[in-house]
Amino acid sequence: MLRQAIGMRKIDVAGLSELNKKIAMRNKWQTDDNLDSAIQVINNSGHSQYSGKGIGFVWINYLDIVIYSCYISSNEGKETYLRFLHHLKLSIRNQRNQCLICGDFNAKLVMWGSPINDHKGDIHSEWCSELDLVVLNRGTMPTFKRGTSESFIDISFATSRLATKILSWEVSDEENLSDHNFIFLDIKEDSVNETNSSEQKPKQIGWSVDHTKIEEFLITLEKRLLSVKSTKDMTPKAWSEIITGACNSIFMRKKGLEANKKPVYWRTSQIEKLRKECLLKKRTMIRKNKLSHITDEEKNSAIAQYRETRASLKKDIRESKKQAWKRVVDDVENDTWAMGYKIATKALCLSPSLQITEECMLQEARKLFPSRPKVTWDLIVVNPKEKPPFSTEELE
Repeated sequence: MLRQAIGMRKIDVAGLSELNKKIAMRNKWQTDDNLDSAIQVINNSGHSQYSGKGIGFVWINYLDIVIYSCYISSNEGKETYLRFLHHLKLSIRNQRNQCLICGDFNAKLVMWGSPINDHKGDIHSEWCSELDLVVLNRGTMPTFKRGTSESFIDISFATSRLATKILSWEVSDEENLSDHNFIFLDIKEDSVNETNSSEQKPKQIGWSVDHTKIEEFLITLEKRLLSVKSTKDMTPKAWSEIITGACNSIFMRKKGLEANKKPVYWRTSQIEKLRKECLLKKRTMIRKNKLSHITDEEKNSAIAQYRETRASLKKDIRESKKQAWKRVVDDVENDTWAMGYKIATKALCLSPSLQITEECMLQEARKLFPSRPKVTWDLIVVNPKEKPPFSTEELE
């Protein structure tokens, strides 16, 4: 789900808290000393220069912005919490560039939307004031949900100058198979990059095809064609306008680079349908938990339905991944240089980086297939009468 969100939103940098350690190590995320938080640059055009880490936090420098990903367990006591904040403070003060600090701090304070305060929230508030940090959390959407429990424990901070460049801060309610919601940040680029981006405005290219609406699309296209008096004299432009109109009325448009984006390998129409259903059940559960006239029985029923759908979604994704892997294995058996080879060379970074000239290729070809001198065979003329006789049995 994270990779899908990264592709859909065109994320440049992604951070994780309380992560799956095996997945983080396998996908080469940069992690803290305890493997509790991680960060990864998705868009390498920003030229990540250097990075660092400590206990409970990891950071990178991306486009002259130092981005932190942090995590501290809710089970840690006051002394451990103070030690964690102290080391994080020293790291931030050593940075020359503006800083963005995000993570799961397990601290509650009204300042970032929590209905209650706790002692960790009070400590964190003083820590923010000492570093002159600005809280970026906005809105009433909780960052953590588990059943009827809701919390605002995932917090984002920025240094004062960087805070003026934050265009948006959003908690997404889209299904991600986690109790923590995705948080998306949009930062304004420098004036040089703004000029380039203004010249290259995203264009609408193609549509996001929903396979469950194919029949509806065909019916719409047929109606539009029937409305035309005669299709014999129609120009290619007219045909294109009819098809475009039918697509616009049924499917959602793609924008910018999304048209060339490949979906995740395990994504199917069934999983997409189930994901939408899971999101609907999640929103229904949230709404019912907030309404006072809804009985506990109805609330528990909504929670049970959401959990059941979510479990079914997880199961389908696992099954789809297994099937995809089986197809790769079968593909390798049939074609050695197919997808399995591409996956292996990409994972091991074995793709050739040198450009071989045509002259070098010819030299290597000559080494592999050396030329041999032409053999001239002497023809001996034999008189047929001199040939020794042989029988059919001897030939057999």
